[in-house]
Amino acid sequence: MANHKWGVISEIKPMEETQEHSMGGSTDVGDVSWVVPTIRMGATVAPTGTPWHSWAVVASVGMSIGHKGMGYASKALAMTMVDLYQNETLRNEIKAEFKQKKGDYVYKGIVPDGPPPLKSGY
Repeated sequence: MANHKWGVISEIKPMEETQEHSMGGSTDVGDVSWVVPTIRMGATVAPTGTPWHSWAVVASVGMSIGHKGMGYASKALAMTMVDLYQNETLRNEIKAEFKQKKGDYVYKGIVPDGPPPLKSGY
């Protein structure tokens, strides 16, 4: 592992090719990613080798390393949105790739049609 500084991977890795299936981790974006193109990124918020789902990660996220990681992540997300907003060609390429990879598949959520789970006004 190259370019460590105080136990943290500090290199910016190049963009990866679109994968058919993501490797590891989980998010709440699963259903959305079948309907619109999505972008996934990772940001360092804990020292290298820290076991996920542990008190050590919770402590790191609440300290300066986590705050700095989220600051960098926020900037990266904002710059990505500016790039997408300003570059119509890039947006069209993303849409075309999504359409090509999705093909004729029509996504149907597993929650059945029906009334909303809560009445309006709550």
